[in-house]
Amino acid sequence: MTTATEIATTPGPDRPAPGQGKPRQVLAWVLRNVVWIWLVALVLGFGLFSQFFLSVMNLQNILVQATVLGLLALAVALPLLVGEIDLSLPANLGFSSAIGAWLYASVGGPWWITMLIGVAVATLIGWFNGLCITRLRMVSLIQTLAMMIVLQGALLALTQGKTITNLDDGYIWIGSATLGGWPVMPVIFVLALLARSVMLRRTVLGRSIYAVGGNALASHAAGIRVQRIKIICYALAGGIAGSVIGGGAGQVLKGRKPDLPSLLLTPANAKRLADELARLRGAAMKMGQLISMDGGEVLPPELAEIMGRLRAEADPMPPAQLEQALVAGWGPQWRAQFQRFDERPIAAASIGQVHRAVALDGRDLAIKVQYTGVAASIDADVDNVATLVKLSGLLPASFALEPLLDEAKRQLKEEADYAREGGMLARFGALAADWPDVVVPALAADLSRPTILAMGHVSGVAIDKASALPQAERDRLMTLMLRILMA
Repeated sequence: MTTATEIATTPGPDRPAPGQGKPRQVLAWVLRNVVWIWLVALVLGFGLFSQFFLSVMNLQNILVQATVLGLLALAVALPLLVGEIDLSLPANLGFSSAIGAWLYASVGGPWWITMLIGVAVATLIGWFNGLCITRLRMVSLIQTLAMMIVLQGALLALTQGKTITNLDDGYIWIGSATLGGWPVMPVIFVLALLARSVMLRRTVLGRSIYAVGGNALASHAAGIRVQRIKIICYALAGGIAGSVIGGGAGQVLKGRKPDLPSLLLTPANAKRLADELARLRGAAMKMGQLISMDGGEVLPPELAEIMGRLRAEADPMPPAQLEQALVAGWGPQWRAQFQRFDERPIAAASIGQVHRAVALDGRDLAIKVQYTGVAASIDADVDNVATLVKLSGLLPASFALEPLLDEAKRQLKEEADYAREGGMLARFGALAADWPDVVVPALAADLSRPTILAMGHVSGVAIDKASALPQAERDRLMTLMLRILMA
């Protein structure tokens, strides 16, 4: 006789044999979570191959960019939930952003009002799409594709292909604001996600959306106003897409097809990029300096101004890293060579930082200390920044970038060669010895090393401050510079 226990444990067509259930459960769990597993694998992989990927600054940048894409994803999902599609959302974002920015630049008024007008325009465009699809029986694919083309043309006509600039800081506040050192935008995305979840799960509207997406005919028979639900979904999608204006997209979108690089190339993001390049230093910062000197031909003026801070400052080495660099160059007892050594740098640039010091014999010195590992990372840093530039869409696809990269690597390696620089400093000093108007710092060869360059400290004024000098003094400086160049 077969017992109930035997029946319950007997393998059947839908019941795995003993010992086989757990592997199948694991496989099912993996298949359900394959996207998250792949995401974690990517993060860990990038973290292993790049020491900067898991840095706090980079993680903050990733969160902000994910917020922009996440808000667009929330917008895209709403029409899909009712069995439709909206291809016009990126173009809607570009056009509504430009409307808000153009109103502020042309008409004036509080920035937040013009921003809300932009969001209202995006919502109205979504409502119009829904109206055409439901009342005029337009196919959603055709209607939204046509709207995308119309909005692209309208954006071009509105901006004349030029960037809308000179906007209030409020336009980039949401995109750049921080709370406890972390960006606010991801918090906004989480709140929007929670609000959408509550709307879909806890409200009559949300249950109606699910019903219409599951079976529109049955929903209509049950008394649900299917057309109204679809129109609401399209209007909400437009409004959510328009909310990305708060991230600063309206400032930089030009009269062209809105794409991902355009959405990400905002003043707030340019500031984050400048901050990160200043922290990375080395060749990455040097490439940022070169990008910032394009004179407004590639970057919009306000972005070039933000990136221009790279020509003036970098983040100095932490004290522990500075100590490591000095011990590597001079040995553990390096302090015995000086009466005074100021650990706070007087300047920090892309390759190294400069410290004021007084030697035992009384010489007033400027000590340039090269950042640890900067020379060895030049090739990789230049290639990484080049990849970033290519992905950003800043340069035309036909632009021959490789020869410039090779030259940049060559020059950066020369700049990191302090022995060569010391030799050139001494040679230049000898050549200019008979020029009373030219002062060249004296090389302190006894304290110079491959990664440390010591020279006399000479007070002066930066050449970019010369514009404030009288005309006669500016003429004298330029004449002297030309004489040096032609000598």
